[in-house]
Amino acid sequence: MNGNATLRLLPFLLASLFLFGCGTPNTPVGPQPPSDYFDVLNVLETRGNALDLDLEGDSLYVAENSAGVGFYDVSDPAAITLTHHLPTSEAIELVDAVPEMNALFVHNGSINHIYLLDSLDNGQITSLGSSGVNTILTHITTDSVKSLNFEDAETVETDVIRTLICDKNSGDGLQVYTVWLDSTDDVVFPLDTLSIFSRVEKMNLDWSGIEEAGAETIAGFDTVAISLHDYGVAFADISKEVEDQDGVWLSDINTPGDAQGLAYSDGYLYVADGYAGLSVIDAQDVTAPVFVANRRIKNLDHAIKVFVKDDQLVLMDQFDGFFFYDISTPEAPDYQGSYEIREPTSAVFVDDDMMILASVSEGLTTIKFK
Repeated sequence: MNGNATLRLLPFLLASLFLFGCGTPNTPVGPQPPSDYFDVLNVLETRGNALDLDLEGDSLYVAENSAGVGFYDVSDPAAITLTHHLPTSEAIELVDAVPEMNALFVHNGSINHIYLLDSLDNGQITSLGSSGVNTILTHITTDSVKSLNFEDAETVETDVIRTLICDKNSGDGLQVYTVWLDSTDDVVFPLDTLSIFSRVEKMNLDWSGIEEAGAETIAGFDTVAISLHDYGVAFADISKEVEDQDGVWLSDINTPGDAQGLAYSDGYLYVADGYAGLSVIDAQDVTAPVFVANRRIKNLDHAIKVFVKDDQLVLMDQFDGFFFYDISTPEAPDYQGSYEIREPTSAVFVDDDMMILASVSEGLTTIKFK
């Protein structure tokens, strides 16, 4: 084709790209009409974009972007009610509540803050490092700690929160902290020098400088699986016994796609594998994991998160919605149906047969499986 012909075609090519795009992201169908697999019970608009969910009992904590954090009563999932709102100066992307330790972890895109759940209006109490965080996982255990408020404090055995923070920035790796409620006696706000939540960084794992896309704990909080995009999944020992070694890498395994979100259940690791859809790894022996299955739905090209409870699995596409599988046979996930909606962000199981789905377009959507 000569140069003049190419120039004549250029406006048409540009117009086509404008009208039809480059093929991605997908164009969702939905929300779909009523499904044979579930019923929609309720749709509740949130104050800001619902970006992340954490369910603790009947309390749902929602990271609502520029609107801060929303607190919802979900004792009746078909009639979710807002009970409290925490305004923040920064947009909140992640949330993880630990009511037993009176702690609320939030991430605003550049730093992690910890609030006292019963004193939210007094602002954030403690900050943890890391910037581009995509995962916060917490686990209550006991440890020997020394108060950072008093130089002559004795070492005591107390409840602590082991906190795992996965940083998606290349080279920043996975950090594990010990966080504890150091002092709440005679607290006067605003705080001066008193540290209510104290924290100590215990380890930092980095897989050769590769961006870490997500993490999931296995066997309590002693082993972790870390997704590495095109490099698959790696497993590491993060038990207290190896803290002085910054953790120990155990194994790694490739997946056919772009490994991102992870969920572990009954010896199997389920991987939101990007353009490859859903991948399944037998992780009963984390030193020798085995790839056992892959399922890809046509046009589902951006699988980034996965959620599991018992035999139910939900795969989330970044643009198109939620896709449901029966995993009663982990080696053969059986596709059941979908709820296709623009800009889904997160999901939680409320019960064996009920879920709350979060999306930018709808807020909070409650569905019940039939």
